[in-house]
Amino acid sequence: MLMQSELDARPWISWAELSRRLAAIGEHVTPEALSTQVKSGAFPATLFLQCAVVCSFVGLELFVDQSDLHEAARRGSAA
Repeated sequence: MLMQSELDARPWISWAELSRRLAAIGEHVTPEALSTQVKSGAFPATLFLQCAVVCSFVGLELFVDQSDLHEAARRGSAA
C-alpha cells in the first residue's frame, strides 16, 4: 500500500484535490474512483507515477529519473 502511505503523509490532499491535480495533467479520474482504486490496491502503475508527479512523492527520484516521471504523466494522459 505504498500509494496509500504516500497520500497519508499528505493529509491536505483529499481525494477531490488529487482528482483535480490529475485533471491538470489530463488524467480525469473521479475522487470516488481514486479512493476505490487506491484502497483496494488495484490501479495501474501509470497512475502511481502520475500521482508521484502531482503530489511530489519524496524519494522516488532515487529510483526513477524526474524526467521519466514527467514523461509517464504526459503519456498516461495521452492514452
